[in-house]
Amino acid sequence: GRRRSGANRVSEFRADLLDDPGALAQADRSELLRALATAGAQVRRAVETAAEFGVGRLRGELRPRAVLVAPDAHAPYLSSLLAALAAGEAPVLDWRDAALPRWAGPADVLLVASADGRHPRLAELVAQADRRGLVLAVAAPAGSPVAAAAARHPIADLSHLSGVPQRAIWWSLATPALLA
Repeated sequence: GRRRSGANRVSEFRADLLDDPGALAQADRSELLRALATAGAQVRRAVETAAEFGVGRLRGELRPRAVLVAPDAHAPYLSSLLAALAAGEAPVLDWRDAALPRWAGPADVLLVASADGRHPRLAELVAQADRRGLVLAVAAPAGSPVAAAAARHPIADLSHLSGVPQRAIWWSLATPALLA
């Protein structure tokens, strides 16, 4: 077979690392493997957190006209996942602009997912959605600008993710949006 070089190199699974904590720590310096191994626990915690902040209040009898999804860079495919799951229910739009569309209003939903809650674009979208009466749910660390803009709406607090490698928090960001 051919060998791949550089960035295209495929790493082989080494079962011997699992039995040697020192070698495993050396091979996984960023602790990504440990963080990924906790994905199930992250989902359970995200479900509990979303329930604590009232995401269940978003469920209603009426279907939304449209669902706008505004993720940060750590959840780039969230809109695609939600669109695939909600195919027959409502259109799902990946919203990356700094302003909501002119037509967005009380018949629509804005879902925001932000690992650090500091992005000004997301905070501004949340503030606009609040002023226009959109149904709104936010997953962001409590006390962040994004969470502050959503103070009157369901907020899934992601503060517990501060020590988790950013590449391993996908399910913590996606779960509140999926529940909403």
